[in-house]
Amino acid sequence: CSITDLHEALSLSEVGDRQMFLIGTYVRRGEASLSSGVQDARDLIISVVCDGR
Repeated sequence: CSITDLHEALSLSEVGDRQMFLIGTYVRRGEASLSSGVQDARDLIISVVCDGR
């Protein structure tokens, strides 16, 4: 999954003035815990989705 795939899946081009940038987020295979960057991105995505309801 690339940033472009994520952008298209979340329809970010249709969100209007709101923009989301995911910088430096990654998950390493075999790691049980999420890095702080991945956790922050996850929380931001959840917030954007919940605000849209």
